[in-house]
Amino acid sequence: MQRNNLVLSVDNYVPKPYNTQYDLKEQAAVADYVFIMAYDEHTDGSNEAGSVASISYLENGVTDALKLVPKEKLVAAILFFYKTLERNSKDGRRVGCRSRNRGSRLSEQCKQSGTWYG
Repeated sequence: MQRNNLVLSVDNYVPKPYNTQYDLKEQAAVADYVFIMAYDEHTDGSNEAGSVASISYLENGVTDALKLVPKEKLVAAILFFYKTLERNSKDGRRVGCRSRNRGSRLSEQCKQSGTWYG
């Protein structure tokens, strides 16, 4: 792949006991980069409301991934959006979820300031 100027990267969930089948160590052996998607701690399917990714979720995900992936190959992906969960006022059940994207505005600000590397 390097001969053809190609880069192979793979995306993964934050390492958890229930998703070990993704075998980050094996992926790191063959891929140039291993991404962990350090978000979706709470989703629209979650039983409870919570952050898209708390700092401890990110920190623990990176710490756990570094046990399997060399630091030179690990990339933690974070998102620039938030979700608004709407609850039924009578019984507290979730009745809707809306995402708000803030990444495009942020990326434009970064490009204008000269600090954007993407």
